[in-house]
Amino acid sequence: MIIDAHCHLDKPRFKTKMNTILQDAQKENVKGILIPSTQRKTISDAQILAHSYTGVFFSVGFHPKYADKFELEMLNEYVDDERCIAIGEFGLDYGRMSYDEAIYKPIIEQQKKVLKAHLEFALKHQKPVIIHLRDGKFAYEHRSTAYDDFMQIVQPYLGKLKGGIIHALNFDKQEYMELHKHGFYFGIGGQITFKELEALKDFVKKAPLSSLLLETDAPWLTPKKRVRPTQKVANVPAYIVDVLETLSEVLEMEKDELESIIEANTLKLFPQFEESKNSNGYSMGKVRNVKQLGAEVLREVAKDVEDVKSKETQELIDDLILTCRATQGLGIASPQIGVSKRIFIMASQPNRRYPNAPKMQPKAIINPKILSYGDEIEKDWEGCLSLPNVRGKVPRSTKIEVRYLTQDGEVVEEVLEGFLARIFQHEFDHLNGKVFIDRVESTLDVVMEREYRRIIYSE
Repeated sequence: MIIDAHCHLDKPRFKTKMNTILQDAQKENVKGILIPSTQRKTISDAQILAHSYTGVFFSVGFHPKYADKFELEMLNEYVDDERCIAIGEFGLDYGRMSYDEAIYKPIIEQQKKVLKAHLEFALKHQKPVIIHLRDGKFAYEHRSTAYDDFMQIVQPYLGKLKGGIIHALNFDKQEYMELHKHGFYFGIGGQITFKELEALKDFVKKAPLSSLLLETDAPWLTPKKRVRPTQKVANVPAYIVDVLETLSEVLEMEKDELESIIEANTLKLFPQFEESKNSNGYSMGKVRNVKQLGAEVLREVAKDVEDVKSKETQELIDDLILTCRATQGLGIASPQIGVSKRIFIMASQPNRRYPNAPKMQPKAIINPKILSYGDEIEKDWEGCLSLPNVRGKVPRSTKIEVRYLTQDGEVVEEVLEGFLARIFQHEFDHLNGKVFIDRVESTLDVVMEREYRRIIYSE
């Protein structure tokens, strides 16, 4: 089993290709992926992915290039999530800086400050760290390198931290060998395939085998043999096999033996990946076909769920969540995948029409009831996975009081407003055999997708 210990699966470019990317990874025996957070903008996407797929986990942190945007609040918000298994990526990045001391000095000082804040946070929560280090092609006068500065700053924490990874290792520094004694590992990625990085190859020859992990840093650091002279090729988890192959050549070892050793190393640092061993793939469910208008099930009143915690119900929820993600829906109801049960998923995400819509990880709503409707009614555009390419202006209450069961069987009563209230009412209608065009006040409020786009872009 191969585990990609550093893959930016949350990047927008991967969103529409997620199933293919994971299927290709599975074919290469890549059964685990750690998504390192770099900033506030994509952390919730990383969290959603980690909750949507077996063998996928995430970390929370700020890349040094976002040090000026550091929020301790964000770390606190995500650290206790069971799928958050590390702190990072954070560190020092002195590359591509101005030679002007007045410009580079405050940037470096801010990065050091944020580095210490992450280390303190990791120490408090006892989670491994993911360290990013990079220098420029030049050295500023009167300062040391990012590698030297990190070693100086980390010293008081050694032996107290729960270890971590020196990500994207690309140098040969003897003093870094000492870090393994304190639970640190060295992330070996696509750089090992680059001819110009002989120093990295020298380092891994001297490093203990028990200190090495594999990573891609996808979509970056594409292994050399995948690069095309006239085409930009994004790195993906499946390409980690090139890293393993090159590393086995450098170490003069059998590839299978090295894979087993690195698997054991990764599980020692991140035992959570044990769940990947016996899994059939990344899916916590399977993507189901979405029923289209005309299917009888869409016009039936769905039946109550009698046993929330049954295997059948839990698997249905997994399928709904995965199908919702695969179709990029904001929600999906059980009848839409052909199962007449009173379950739907809410999965609000910002889009062009609703840029301020809240981000949320997919949430199961079971046996829902709308207890009351607010007096204010608002008409707004809606679409539906079961009516592709059709849009309509639908009047909905802007405020509702609801009751439902969670996936764990807990009873929740809450008040929903605005966009979330609209999603709830839309999906609730599906459970009662209705679709959004049943709610429009006039056929003049129904348009095709192309016309809808023209209308909203001209507003």
